[in-house]
Order: sequence, then C-alpha cells, then structure tokens
Amino acid sequence: MSFKRQQETTRDLDVVTDFQAALLILVSGHPDIGAYAIEQWIDRGVGGLLGRSAPHMYKEIRRLAELGYLQSDGPEVRPRGRAQKTQYWISKQGNDAIHDWLRLTVAELPATDDSELSTRVRALHVAGEDVVWAGLRDLVFQIEDRRELLDERERELRRGEAWEGRSALDDRLEVGLARRLLDAYEGWVEDVMRELDRDDPRAPERPRLSRPGRTRRDVAR
Repeated sequence: MSFKRQQETTRDLDVVTDFQAALLILVSGHPDIGAYAIEQWIDRGVGGLLGRSAPHMYKEIRRLAELGYLQSDGPEVRPRGRAQKTQYWISKQGNDAIHDWLRLTVAELPATDDSELSTRVRALHVAGEDVVWAGLRDLVFQIEDRRELLDERERELRRGEAWEGRSALDDRLEVGLARRLLDAYEGWVEDVMRELDRDDPRAPERPRLSRPGRTRRDVAR
C-alpha cells in the first residue's frame, strides 16, 4: 500500500509547488545563497529537495526569479578564478508565496522519498508556529485513517488465505513496511507537538478553569 503522491502538484490552488516552496524557504533562511550551494542541499536531501536534478533546480530558480519571488545581485567572481555565480535572496513577494503555500495547503502523508514535512518545519522562521502547525495537525488523523486501511487490507488477505506461504511474502512485507512508516510519522508528529507545545488534536478539549472574580471586599482591601 503506497502513500506516494504527486510532488509537483499545486493541489489545484494558485500557489507555488511543493518543490518551489522548498527552494523559497531554503533561500529565505540562507540569504545570498548561490545556486551551487542550493544544489549541494539537494544532494543532501534536506527540506523537500530530495531527488532533484541540477538542471531541474536551475530551471525552477530561474522561474522563481522571473516571477519576482527571488532577487539576485548579479554574477559574482568565485574564489580561485572559478566561473562567476549569482547570489539569491527572497523578495517580499517570495515571502508572501511561502505564507500562501503554508496557509492554503496542508501536509499529506508522502512517500519515503518526500520531505515536505521538514520543509514546513523549516518555515517556522518565516511564518511562525501557528501557521506551520495548522498545516501539520491533520497528520494525526491521516495516520489513523491509513492504519484502518492497513487493518482492512490484512483482514482481506487473511480471509482469502493469502497471508501464509511464499506467495504472500510480498504482501506481508508491504503491510509491515507501511505500518513501520506510519509509526515513524506518528513519532515525528509527537516530537513536533512537544517542541511547539501543542495539544494532540485527537484529545477532547479541556474546559478552561475560570479564575474567581474579585469581590468588592477584595477591592476595598
């Protein structure tokens, strides 16, 4: 059972793609960064930038600059007489695009090679805790829903006597890996809730205890 989804989608909304948002967030946190340094981040698979080719990255940077989301100071001579490079920084329009992406989209459980979740956390310095958490809180319910799907899938296989023997090895592996992936997501979300001091959205809201009002006698004192 795969949780893979389309990474380049804008989810039918007039916002930047997930990959473009990752690039903008990276640049916003590293002013005057060059394209070569961004390529190194991609090689490291940090912040939603995993598995992208250098040509694709350069194409997206140019497009973001053309749209006014990124600005540059022109070519700069690199050390040791190397070729010139261009340094980029985020524009106000680019910051607005990050806010729109965070506000108008919510996190979806990705495949193992997609780090959109870390992209959102890396945007804390741009949009703040409330906006970032609003896009992540639904994950706890997605995890529950997918666990139910896995349970149903396993029950179907057992009812059809397709859970034992060599022919069922692939199905058992797929279900087992999916469960471990969900456990990892759940642990990560719990870490985020703890770091951001957020309540579990599945828990019933606790009534706020009202403070006793001051009486006239208290005021007189």
